[in-house]
Amino acid sequence: MTEAVIQDRLGLATPDQAERFARLRTMFEDAGCGGHVTEIKVKHAKLPNLVCVLPGASEQEVVIGAHFDSVPKVTGVVDNWSGASLLPSLYQSIAKQGRKHTFRFVGFVDEEKGLVGSRAYVKSLTDADRSRILGGSILTQSARAP
Repeated sequence: MTEAVIQDRLGLATPDQAERFARLRTMFEDAGCGGHVTEIKVKHAKLPNLVCVLPGASEQEVVIGAHFDSVPKVTGVVDNWSGASLLPSLYQSIAKQGRKHTFRFVGFVDEEKGLVGSRAYVKSLTDADRSRILGGSILTQSARAP
């Protein structure tokens, strides 16, 4: 990934949540995830979680997530869009190499409302889904962190 691409994606931050969702979906598609992008409805949320899967040689998975929502009327670049906009770049970087594991990139909705999207995602996992997950990471920085 070039620094210019990463900067361009970071610059797509907007306070409008639906637009953020649409931009993240487009970035995943542009990164090559097109046929592997799905939406997972989240109860009580206007928007779904967005999932991009990069298949590997095995069914074992690594989950990488970030939230794309922000506090109303704020772009939230540092807290959340920085992580969300990196998801497609990570996809592109890893896609160029052979992989043993499957990677699942998740854009969570409504995290600013109490971790709604990530909780819904974890709740939606079956026991079989959970058994395939080797590890995970959340890409975020919080202005509230010490």
